[in-house]
Amino acid sequence: MRHRPRKETGRLVGSAWSAIAARRRRAKAILALTSLEAVAYACRATNIRRRLDHAADPRPDPSAPGRIGRVVVVGTVLAALATASWVGVRALTGSRSVLTPVQACPPWQFVDAPSLGGYNNFLYGAASAGPDDVWAVGSRITELGNAALAEHWTGTSWGTVTGPSVGRYDSLYAVAAASPRDVWAVGATETDHIGRTLTVHWDGSRWSLVPSPSPSPSYSQLFGISAVASNDVWAVGTYRAAHPVGSGGLGPFRNLIEHWDGTRWTVIATPNTTPKDSWVNAVSPVAADDVWAVGQTTSTRTLALHWGGRRWRVVPTPNRDRASVLQSVSALASDDVWAVGFWDKPLDLHVLVERWDGRSWSIVPAPDPGRAAQLNAVLSLGPSDSWAAGKWWSGNPSVPSSLRARSLIEHWDGHQWSVISSPNRSVPITALSGLAGAPGANVWAVGMAFDGDSSLGGRVVTMRSGSRPACRSSSR
Repeated sequence: MRHRPRKETGRLVGSAWSAIAARRRRAKAILALTSLEAVAYACRATNIRRRLDHAADPRPDPSAPGRIGRVVVVGTVLAALATASWVGVRALTGSRSVLTPVQACPPWQFVDAPSLGGYNNFLYGAASAGPDDVWAVGSRITELGNAALAEHWTGTSWGTVTGPSVGRYDSLYAVAAASPRDVWAVGATETDHIGRTLTVHWDGSRWSLVPSPSPSPSYSQLFGISAVASNDVWAVGTYRAAHPVGSGGLGPFRNLIEHWDGTRWTVIATPNTTPKDSWVNAVSPVAADDVWAVGQTTSTRTLALHWGGRRWRVVPTPNRDRASVLQSVSALASDDVWAVGFWDKPLDLHVLVERWDGRSWSIVPAPDPGRAAQLNAVLSLGPSDSWAAGKWWSGNPSVPSSLRARSLIEHWDGHQWSVISSPNRSVPITALSGLAGAPGANVWAVGMAFDGDSSLGGRVVTMRSGSRPACRSSSR
């Protein structure tokens, strides 16, 4: 049973906490910025991981019973991140040169958005229902656990919108809009040490809880969602299968895909390419009979699934070196689909961009700062207008206090990907995890900014692209 330090007058106490809190809060914050960044940490340092508190980021390790979260275990990815200190980041950053942003598009700018309470707030996903109608979802730490967070842009400002509270630990990881009065958000909730899927719906006036299947008796979670129509919505994630009777322990993680038909959510049969762990991280439709989903397997191989109207099938995808992961997908047409993520070279991370041309997936070169860089979101608005967002590390590896996680935004102009200038907060960590927008309108990126040391003071991040259309082809 995992040790769970108890709360007392707003502070965590307990033997495990007192021994490791200060050092490992920082490691937790660094290692849990995105859905997959704590991978090797959970796999290769499980004993340490299970003693970490959840002060810095509410997304915990699903391999341990009790608290659920978007951090998932995928084999031996990110081995350098397995260290419980800044040493892992120093190893990752190395001594590479840093790319200078190319101003192919106007620079992005911060737009203030509210953060609730004095504890850390995080935004994980975003969706646009129109030029002046944008949603962002995430979670925030509370005195008793963490609560789901939903924020709404109405054309002049961001505001928080209260939704249902389900369990002690609620998180929303993705949002999709079929129309301004038909918005879905998904994630996970925990009650009595059982993780279950969480689906909520916005009808134009309020958020409501909608029941959704949780196939596992111990752990089920949804990471991504996308809407074709009001009666055709897809959600993806993972669940933990039961082990055969008498074998003991917990079973592997399995792909989870659910569908809303206008009346109820149902689980749709999904192939698993390995007897070990497998996850689906994101989904995007071209049409009702042309839907793509991406993720990864425990062997740290990329995963792409396609819905042709009758069943889901696996479509081969390329990989780089020993570990490759796809975090997000955006489908523009049957022969134009983008997926992004990262790949792991020993002691380093690099951005990974792949494209479907109607026949096969291929890797497309993209600028890479070369220091623990990864892309967490992609948004395709036209053949010459696609965006990707994530983060990378800057600073002097020999001076730990100088290390910073910086926002990363890239743009495809029809010929090549270019880095676009994006702002950063003064705190050590600024990371982007979601994108939203519409053709010809501003594009939004959402994420988080916090110090990496504690549960206090972390703020949501929302930034907006410059006036559009203003992007032009550029060369390096």
